[in-house]
Amino acid sequence: MKLIRTISLSLLIVTVAALPLLAAETGTFERTLKVTGQVSLDLRSGTGNVKVHAGPGDSVHVSATIRAGDSWFGMSAREKVTKLQSNPPVVQAGNLITIGKIEDSALRNDVSIDYDVTVPAQTQLTSRTGTGAQTISGLNLAMKVSSGTGEVAIDHAGAGVHVSTGTGNVHLTTIKGVVEASTGTGQIQATGVGGDLKIHTGTGTITVEDSSSGTIEASTGTGTVRLRGVKGALKIHTGSGEISVEGEPRANWELAAGNGGIGLKLPSAASFNLDARSQHGTVTVNRKTVEGSVARNRVQGKVGSGGPLVDAQTGSGHIQVD
Repeated sequence: MKLIRTISLSLLIVTVAALPLLAAETGTFERTLKVTGQVSLDLRSGTGNVKVHAGPGDSVHVSATIRAGDSWFGMSAREKVTKLQSNPPVVQAGNLITIGKIEDSALRNDVSIDYDVTVPAQTQLTSRTGTGAQTISGLNLAMKVSSGTGEVAIDHAGAGVHVSTGTGNVHLTTIKGVVEASTGTGQIQATGVGGDLKIHTGTGTITVEDSSSGTIEASTGTGTVRLRGVKGALKIHTGSGEISVEGEPRANWELAAGNGGIGLKLPSAASFNLDARSQHGTVTVNRKTVEGSVARNRVQGKVGSGGPLVDAQTGSGHIQVD
């Protein structure tokens, strides 16, 4: 019996060794589409990186790199590349452009396509990837961007941005409109957002700098929230993680941490009403509270001439107001 097992194993090794290695092929294609006026772009990629940036106002240029592997029971890598090159997944209907929609499932298996797309600034974008990074720059109209796994970076957007990732960091720079951003696991960084900002991470740090006077709502299950240069209303929550805010409370601030400290740095001349409390920690306020009460774990009162309410609470952690 031992001899039979040895022979069977040897035959299996020889058989596997005799199989050809799965080949990999690469290829490219380019398309230039003429447009007039506002463009609507629908871009999708199962696997592959995406770049979209602003260019001339009368055309959409698509440059793509294909990477394909052999399938055990199907087309070869070379066949897949050839078919995609001869019939690229780029469709135009007037100013509506669709990129990456592949009907033949055989051409989606073991295939990744990187897209580099130049569009007019007046383009409304919907972009989604299963796996891959996305970089978008210089578009003036609203956009919706999503990724299963992959980093997203958006800069110099002239309107609202809605972005989500399952796993991956999000970087937002100089956004004029309203922003909604979420990630299951990953950091979110936003700088220079002109409208309201709503951010959520399951696990990951949130950093916001130099926002306008719009409302900021930020929440994370696990992670730190850091805000600098804020002026508008705040609604901040962490399940486990610290909250750090530098700015001026021109509207109400609501800050809550389940487990984590809260630190506030405000202008020396700022006036506001304060209610800061820690269930299992201490509260330190380096300001004169004109009216109110001061205890080890809670401070309530009017700072300066009073004003918007700064409400800060933590279950476990120290609160400090400077």
